[in-house]
Amino acid sequence: MANRYIVQPDDTEFSIAQKFSTSVGLMRKLNERLTGSYAKAGRKIIIPER
Repeated sequence: MANRYIVQPDDTEFSIAQKFSTSVGLMRKLNERLTGSYAKAGRKIIIPER
């Protein structure tokens, strides 16, 4: 199971990973359908559950 998150203007891949106690690598795997940096404001991404 995973959570959905809407990226905020000042978010980075690293800050999102820290916020949810996960790794950038795992988030990239779950969001590989998004091209380039998925940490663009307004994007909906999947966050792994703890």
